[in-house]
Amino acid sequence: MKKKISFSTQGQRADIGQITVYRMLPNRYADAVGPFVFLDHFGPTKHAINEPIQKNGNGAHPHRGIATLTYILNGEEEHFDSKGNYGKINSGGVQWMKAGRGIVHDGNLNVDPQTNDRLTHGFQFWINLPAKNKAESPQHLAIQVNEVPKKMLGDDRGWIKVIVGEYEDLASKITNY
Repeated sequence: MKKKISFSTQGQRADIGQITVYRMLPNRYADAVGPFVFLDHFGPTKHAINEPIQKNGNGAHPHRGIATLTYILNGEEEHFDSKGNYGKINSGGVQWMKAGRGIVHDGNLNVDPQTNDRLTHGFQFWINLPAKNKAESPQHLAIQVNEVPKKMLGDDRGWIKVIVGEYEDLASKITNY
């Protein structure tokens, strides 16, 4: 049986600083899906060798009552915030920021100095925290690619990574709400 696609969308353009972002949620078919307020897709963008690398952030801004999960397919993400948290992840890594009762943060998206691909590409999920967690203390986790639980599937079918939650014997460091 062939599956039927109910809709396809490129998303609405919602650039952040120099970063080209396509906001997949909300769209004309859905305001939100479950706890996901926004789903942003950025890239893939190929950068010229002599292109300046972002060093001054996108502009510090506040969040409250939500969490963001950023998965970097290609590139490097740097985070700094009003609670003194700092983190930098590279291709395959995950940034988790729980704003809780409030946080001001900024960050840089750059090419990954560990690769030669000159790409930036990733996803960011904006998650509406449950009411009981909205007033909790802010939290930040920078999870490097080698810290993301991963295992090979049998019969050379590929691999699976657990970004949030659990699967069989794999468990993420990120709290599952």
